[in-house]
Amino acid sequence: MKCALIGYGYWGKILEKYINTNHLFQMKYIYAPEIKTSITLDQIINDKELNCVFICTPIDTHYQITKKCLLNKKNVFCEKPLCKSSKEILDLIQLSKDNNICLYTDYIYTVSKSIDYIKNNINKIGKIKYIKASISQFGNFYKNDNVYSIITVHLISAILYILSIENINEIDVIKKYILRKDSSNILDSIVELVINKNIYLDIESSLTSLDKVRTIKIIGDNGVIKFDMFYKDTVRTISIEQKDIGYAITNIINVQEDESNNIKLAIDEFYNNIVNRKFENINLTLKVTETLEKIENFCGLIL
Repeated sequence: MKCALIGYGYWGKILEKYINTNHLFQMKYIYAPEIKTSITLDQIINDKELNCVFICTPIDTHYQITKKCLLNKKNVFCEKPLCKSSKEILDLIQLSKDNNICLYTDYIYTVSKSIDYIKNNINKIGKIKYIKASISQFGNFYKNDNVYSIITVHLISAILYILSIENINEIDVIKKYILRKDSSNILDSIVELVINKNIYLDIESSLTSLDKVRTIKIIGDNGVIKFDMFYKDTVRTISIEQKDIGYAITNIINVQEDESNNIKLAIDEFYNNIVNRKFENINLTLKVTETLEKIENFCGLIL
């Protein structure tokens, strides 16, 4: 299947490697304004031989580029988040349906084997009470994008996927702590949310940490299940039981999954969605952006 890569920055170069090694796609063009080439964006979009495009440009450009591609019947794989506005996403969803074209957003944690394991086994810890999620690194920094759109989206996508959230009205923002910012963008933040009035969720995100962290801990009535992307046991489930003198651990399950090839899994899923005309990923994309909008627009207790 012939494709083009639009955008050739940090993430575009990584994506190129995975596209070229998975053998499902044949790269015909790589386009970015800074690359000296005779090819133009319009030539790519109008090329009848081209089946799909991979978009790795700044978030503010996603909507216009994706819209042009969909109107010209190109299947689209776009880096996260697809758009900052749910209104724009709804417009793109309609275009993809009208043209029977696949629109896919690269939320790599929703193809993670560890996250899938948690989703399929979360019932073992009973009724969920509390979720603590953390993501941190040093950079990347973008002029018009803050920590929420750069990395918090990963945790939001994973949690919405695990819990199978159907209605975004189930999610409310309680507090937003801005820990560090530059002249225009938030760099470090903690956000407190509540899901369906009874599951409390804390998300801690940092772009200025020297430690790279990706963890999700879910606490239920009967135990705890934890994801740690960089630990040997990527998933750890601890079952507990109430005794006369308190609680006792009844079982511990450690799971080791390969978290190094999630980009490959996302590209594979994109290909299968094109072949099978599936559009499930875009529903999650909309919910993630709607949640981001709630966080961005929150005007309650901001510390």
